[in-house]
Amino acid sequence: MSSLDTIPDLESDLSSWRYSSISFGPNPSIRLDPPSTSWKPLTQEENDGQPAEQSTSSHALLGNNPNIPPIETPIPLQSKKRQLWLTTALFIITVPFSGLLFYYLIQVLTENDPKIGSLLLLLGPSETLLLVTVLTQTLVMLNHVLMNRILDVLRWQLAMRREGVKAPIFFVLGSSMPFVGVFAMFRIGGKTSIWSLHKLLTPILFSFTNVFSGLAPLNTTTLLQAHIVETAVICTYFSGNIASILSVPKYVAEAKPLACRGPDCDSIFLPGGVEQMRLLNTSFSGTLLQDGFLDGPDAITSYHTPGYQLDFFPATNFEFNPSQDCTLYGVSSGQGLYMCVAVDAESNLVIGWSVCPSTWYEQKACITNTTWTEALQQNFTVSGWKRYAQVTYDSKNLSILDAAIGPWKEAVNYTASDFRLAYDTVLDDNATSLTPAGISSLQSNPNLYMVESLLYQLGWVLRLYMDFFPADSKTPTDLLKSMVVIPIQFSTSAWQKINSSWGHISPNSTSYALPPDLVTRVSTVRRTPRVMAVPWSVYTFVVVLGAVYLYALTLFLWLMRQREEIPHISDFAELDFASKVTKPYLEMHSLNDNENADPNERSSLKYLQLKDLSNATSEALIERFRDKVIRVVAKPGEKRSIVILTSGVEGNEEPLVVGREYS
Repeated sequence: MSSLDTIPDLESDLSSWRYSSISFGPNPSIRLDPPSTSWKPLTQEENDGQPAEQSTSSHALLGNNPNIPPIETPIPLQSKKRQLWLTTALFIITVPFSGLLFYYLIQVLTENDPKIGSLLLLLGPSETLLLVTVLTQTLVMLNHVLMNRILDVLRWQLAMRREGVKAPIFFVLGSSMPFVGVFAMFRIGGKTSIWSLHKLLTPILFSFTNVFSGLAPLNTTTLLQAHIVETAVICTYFSGNIASILSVPKYVAEAKPLACRGPDCDSIFLPGGVEQMRLLNTSFSGTLLQDGFLDGPDAITSYHTPGYQLDFFPATNFEFNPSQDCTLYGVSSGQGLYMCVAVDAESNLVIGWSVCPSTWYEQKACITNTTWTEALQQNFTVSGWKRYAQVTYDSKNLSILDAAIGPWKEAVNYTASDFRLAYDTVLDDNATSLTPAGISSLQSNPNLYMVESLLYQLGWVLRLYMDFFPADSKTPTDLLKSMVVIPIQFSTSAWQKINSSWGHISPNSTSYALPPDLVTRVSTVRRTPRVMAVPWSVYTFVVVLGAVYLYALTLFLWLMRQREEIPHISDFAELDFASKVTKPYLEMHSLNDNENADPNERSSLKYLQLKDLSNATSEALIERFRDKVIRVVAKPGEKRSIVILTSGVEGNEEPLVVGREYS
């Protein structure tokens, strides 16, 4: 073998790797040599003329000894891309999962109001914590595997260069180098210390129940014309909820506005509520409030629940058409409530109202003098979207604990006629339907009684704020918002009532069937305290893990761009190195010249080269060593040695003795 100054060109045939050079002179280094096409064993004179402790060809050790079995068929060299296909696949797989992990880590551990499920996966709190835990452990381990693999390939790639690589650096980058060995390399100094530091730094059970859950589309025309739900009942929905529904957590959740921005923009999400849930196949008579369903769990979660998001914002550059859009209510009672409902050019609902001032009301002049209707006291625009969410409710007070709204949304174009019909039903005390023949008193006419009651309630509270709290415009505006929310929130209850009643009249009818997307499932949930992390610790973890990952990816891309191919790198670092170095046990003890030498006593290098495994893949090594037994023994003789055997117990073995010298 020639010295390091006369190395053959690296573009030679790379079909096998039986040549290696390891130099232990003043600048120890390791490099790989391609096979020479005109190789022949060194003569004694050539061998004697080599520099001491310089280099020796491991292939020369085989010689032409007839007692050595013939070399088996060599393994063709695979391309670098083919060898690293698994590493490439791991990078491709881990990229999206890393981004998902970092997102959930920040959301779950640092945000005061984590929007769980708003990206890709619609998961609840328990599943999210499980996902974060699994992804964190998995990606940390994959990062370690990827980094070790990249560094292992890197050392062989560096060894393929013409100048080779420093031996300490080669060893410290190996996957078999323990941390203690890496620390020991620090004393060498220089680049070895840098690579040493580099190496050190890179190391439910649920119970599900099928239910009707969520809100159905608003359709007052169909529901009210069925004449199954009494006007008095509908008035009760308005009267009982108008003052508080926006602040009741049983029905309303916060949402991020879609159509507006700024202090005058308000957005809510209506997912229905527990009280409106109905057990499947019970003719809408079975609720979650019966049979102790809510007694055990801390909370319940409704999955893929249809609901509606409403954005409220000021109406600008819009004028109502009084003759088409507006109606004066409370004519018979003299209350005087003027309401306008229309749709703007963007298909948004626009609504406003005014109440008769106290002075005119006391003079009973609200209907004869309508100049107070010329300017609306409160008005706004409403945009609506249908959305799906995973909603968790407290099982004790039925309040919404969390509403994870999914990314899907569909604009809802509400019609003015739907809302106008609802208001005509509950506010028009002059309607002929409220005073059927033979009924003249409020006591015997509950429908008229409830309409008058609701009119009085609205007139009194609106005049109260007009007279005594004129600076408070928010409360009257919130009351008007409630007039929009109540039909959307409780029309589903009316639909359930009509469906159940009509089912008794015509069991096979589908006239009032609820939309199929209301069929969903709920599960019981056990609540546990949520761990909050110090934000800087989470960001530090994300930055460090991401930096290591990007660094490994950068090294990988650099390796793939190098022109030189690399030898096969198996998962057995000890065999990879042993099969390519020189000065083995076999040469030192001249066993290759001994006809009677036990073939089981050959060195690992000799065995690997005889079996043509010096450039073997992991699969080939496993196949050849499948039935072998590894034993470490001491061999007696003039020069006692510690060797590794692949045989059973032999007679010429002895135990290790403390203080005895072994070569």
